[in-house]
Amino acid sequence: MFRDQEYGADTYSRAVTRIQEVRGLRAAQFPEDAGPMKHPVRPQSYMEIRNFYTMTVYEKGAEVVRMQHSLLARRSSRPGCACTSSATTARRSPATNFVQAMQDASGIDLSRFKLWYDVAGTPVLDCKVPMKMEASP
Repeated sequence: MFRDQEYGADTYSRAVTRIQEVRGLRAAQFPEDAGPMKHPVRPQSYMEIRNFYTMTVYEKGAEVVRMQHSLLARRSSRPGCACTSSATTARRSPATNFVQAMQDASGIDLSRFKLWYDVAGTPVLDCKVPMKMEASP
């Protein structure tokens, strides 16, 4: 999905394409993540293969790849994508192999991204912005 989204962004307007992707994500995947059907991007087991065709697997999975792509910058992620693309042409490679290939190509520790594939639900981030101290006149 990430590659498909990048193709659309390169072909059309990157900003407009991204806005459309995020709207779709918020409208369909967020409710799935908040409901009783929530599941990880990479489920450990399934009752039947149709269970894999969900917004979480495809859309949230693309967002996890997008985070890695943003962290590594385009110049670092291309070698990792090249390493995995030939391996995944004939068969699907597990997400952890993809993360490992990106880590090997960039030299940046991405082990924490493996958790994103295994945890169900929407993560809650706690961010604090440091207060700016102003000097008195």
